[in-house]
Amino acid sequence: MSVEPVFGEAAALLVSQAAGEPEGYARWVEESGRMGPIVRLVDENVVLAFTRSDGKRALVTSVGGDRLCLSVFDRASEVAEIRGCERVGDVKAVAVSGERVALISVETVGASGAVPPNSGPAAPQTTGPTTPAPKKEASPRLVQNRKTPAVVKKGNGKGGKKGGGKKKEVVKKAAPKPTVEVTVRWVSREGVFEGEAKATGLRFVPPLEGMGVVDARGSARGVEIVWYESAKPSAGKKATGMGWAAIGGGVIGEDGRFEGKSRAKVVEGELEWGALKGFYAPRLVGGTRVGLLTQPVARGGSCEVSWFGGAAAKLGRGECAIEPGAGVGFEKILQAEPRRVGGQARNDVGLVVWAGERAFFTTGDGRGLRSAGRDGSLREEGVAFPARRGRVHWAKVWPDGTGVALAGGRVRVLEGDGVREGLSKEEIFAGGRGAGAVAGIGKVGAAVWVARGDVGRVWPTGGTAEVWRGRVWPDGAVMVGGKAKGLLMELSGGRLHVAGLSEEGKVGAPALSDGRARSAASPVRAGFAAVERGAGGAIVAGVGVGSDEEVVAFVVDAAGRLGPVAKTSLKVRAGELGVRLSGLPGGGAILSDEGRRYAVWLDEEGREVGAAAWPEGGAAGICQDGSPGPRFYPSMKPGGFVEVEALSAPGTCVVGEPGWAADGSLRWFGTRAEGRDVVPEVGLVRGLAAAVERAGAEAAEDAEEVKAAAPRPCPPEMVLVQGKLCVDRFEATIVDAASREALSPDFPVTPNLLEITLGDWSTGRSRMGSVHARAMPLPFLPGWQRGQKLDVMAVPRRLARPNGYLTGLVAESACAASGKRLCTLPEFVLACRGQDDTPFPYGDTYVEGACNVFREAHPAAILHDNASIGHLDPRLNHVRAGEAPLFRRTGATPACRSRWGNDAIYDMVGNLDEWVDEGSGAFAGGFYARSTRSGCDAVVTAHPRSYLDYSTGVRCCKDAEP
Repeated sequence: MSVEPVFGEAAALLVSQAAGEPEGYARWVEESGRMGPIVRLVDENVVLAFTRSDGKRALVTSVGGDRLCLSVFDRASEVAEIRGCERVGDVKAVAVSGERVALISVETVGASGAVPPNSGPAAPQTTGPTTPAPKKEASPRLVQNRKTPAVVKKGNGKGGKKGGGKKKEVVKKAAPKPTVEVTVRWVSREGVFEGEAKATGLRFVPPLEGMGVVDARGSARGVEIVWYESAKPSAGKKATGMGWAAIGGGVIGEDGRFEGKSRAKVVEGELEWGALKGFYAPRLVGGTRVGLLTQPVARGGSCEVSWFGGAAAKLGRGECAIEPGAGVGFEKILQAEPRRVGGQARNDVGLVVWAGERAFFTTGDGRGLRSAGRDGSLREEGVAFPARRGRVHWAKVWPDGTGVALAGGRVRVLEGDGVREGLSKEEIFAGGRGAGAVAGIGKVGAAVWVARGDVGRVWPTGGTAEVWRGRVWPDGAVMVGGKAKGLLMELSGGRLHVAGLSEEGKVGAPALSDGRARSAASPVRAGFAAVERGAGGAIVAGVGVGSDEEVVAFVVDAAGRLGPVAKTSLKVRAGELGVRLSGLPGGGAILSDEGRRYAVWLDEEGREVGAAAWPEGGAAGICQDGSPGPRFYPSMKPGGFVEVEALSAPGTCVVGEPGWAADGSLRWFGTRAEGRDVVPEVGLVRGLAAAVERAGAEAAEDAEEVKAAAPRPCPPEMVLVQGKLCVDRFEATIVDAASREALSPDFPVTPNLLEITLGDWSTGRSRMGSVHARAMPLPFLPGWQRGQKLDVMAVPRRLARPNGYLTGLVAESACAASGKRLCTLPEFVLACRGQDDTPFPYGDTYVEGACNVFREAHPAAILHDNASIGHLDPRLNHVRAGEAPLFRRTGATPACRSRWGNDAIYDMVGNLDEWVDEGSGAFAGGFYARSTRSGCDAVVTAHPRSYLDYSTGVRCCKDAEP
């Protein structure tokens, strides 16, 4: 939650939003502490809030990165009575002026190396430390379109053009800097966007790309505006390094024209990347009088305010943090450790928002609200956005009508029409955190086992099958239950390995006594699914190894033998790997694609007995867990569907698959939205089908206990390369080794870097780029990830957002914790080129769009107006180009796969740069915005292993077992 200022009223705006989350909330809080209605925001970010002269409240929001909306609310209503939206493009600042809103933009009007003649007088100031220079840019490279042994080509940076060997440096004359003119467009109090943007007459020469309009704010004079501009040093000053620049200031009048006489050089100093030395984090402050606030050091507590029409004043930490220019210390408020937004650095400027005579700020956990008077007296304001947020991490329903879920922090077991409460997540998972992704949930006898890296018992008591610790991850492995024993199936080296799991967690037949699993050539790829079979064993389905689209099915009996493989009529979209599978009480299963577009009915032998297109329709709502419930669900009778109103009720989300029970009822676990509350629920609808008899009992067989896990050439999440090397199938997700919970992919892993990044960008994001960029919130960061050093592992996961922001040191240790290592550069290139040894994963010739590389935009250019700065901004991998995200989930670019046998490795070119074991530090493959056509040969060697940015990730390698 953040606390934002409100113009025109003694109030503050409370905002709860996170990048990547479509839903957010906002509400006003008055000086008295009275809170207004909660306004729901869907796919829009808050830009500015103000109160009109008639007392009605207005909110300006950014939608889609190029539209602005103005919504007007009655004080007692959460629904806007007036709303106007329009595509406005790249607006740089927004300010309330009288009864209108000014939209400030700039247009290039010509090229000039000179500063406009009316730059104004100088105002000398002190200086501070410099900011880091941007990453170097590499030159473009091409790979010959023929099959040749891989030649490592080393680039030297991470900017726009990449790659290339050493070339003679050519010194070019700097291109003239463009002159820009400020334009203004007005929005009326009724939300009407008036005409087109018009030139104001204010022109200046930006000193560097991305350094233009700094800020704008309404005042009695009109719209106060400040901007960076190229400048010559004043008398007695000397430019060094990158040159000299200034921050200019002036006023745009109510008529939309810049008042030339108001133009002044507010501060000046040495130019750095994205800043003026000694005048960091500039912004406008004040009410009746306005001034430019700057900081002498980038992360310091003191500040200076250059008041327009007055003198500059240097302020101490207390005034800077609580109220610049007040002239009074606020030590009591500082003792409360206030933060305007979660993660804000304690030395930041503006730790509170004033509403009349009270300062508002968040509580330590970022959820509650506090306020303080000018005398330092504190008041607890309560929870700003009260809501119950019940989570359902995983769930399973079986054909006998029972089921299990981790819901609301506890294991819940469905029996008959009732739900029994089991262990808390604190009792079964280290740290009491979530449950992570699962590779299967199986009921063996009376015990319920869950595979999520480890294989753990969650009902009726807790426990771990030690022999399977750290072995069973999703996508390449599946676990199913059974009356007497379950089965664990793993892909490794193109073979399907099968072993048994007893009720006590011991490994047994069909594994052999020497620890070797029974295995056979796998008919399916990673992403396959399985359900237990009434006669013992499992029904298995997945994308076949001989096709990119065809889905096959077969059975594995209790002895681990594979039955005949049959093609089904289900076809997935090219590159999709996952399927859905739900067992039927009379035997057989319902098979569908992950998007629920088509359904196939299978009998007990895995043969197709019916098929039909899945009717459209489903629950309206946003799901934090699971997916919206479908309006129609396949019936137990092949080829038919039943309409289930409860399943498609608004706000209904289903976790796992709904399941038919022998009594003819349909059952599921999920959540239901009730206003802002999300409540875990069990769905149970009777009368949709007739009761059936359960499929026959399992065949009895001797169960032989073994003491060792089944050996395999590669773990199931890895692909065998040339019979000697194992390579992660997907780019890695970083997980906490103790709890197996995934860390945020948008922040550094190490505690100190995380806190620095959070402190820099919690408020810094609102001072850079367009208003759309400034309004974009930071991604959600789990509270448990802060304040402690975590032991982490690298785990590849399909359709996950893999972790960027990794140093080479963290990447190396995360691979080691998973029993793996960094790939060497030759190993990376070998694996990337595939078994056909081609320069690109898909073939000999570069194909635009086949891999997520050389994209049409750079995220830093969109957020910061300069591709070379701000590379630790946690929002970068959430930036979109039009409707499409620049950064993609693993495996979401299906053509970009390097084939090895009947398996493939995904995204070795593009998406993220991947750390490799090469020299003092290197990453390979290119990332989504790298301008390279070098394919598998792309590599950057300019950075040490301590380096990180948004695009640095990892996948691991391992020597294959003999």
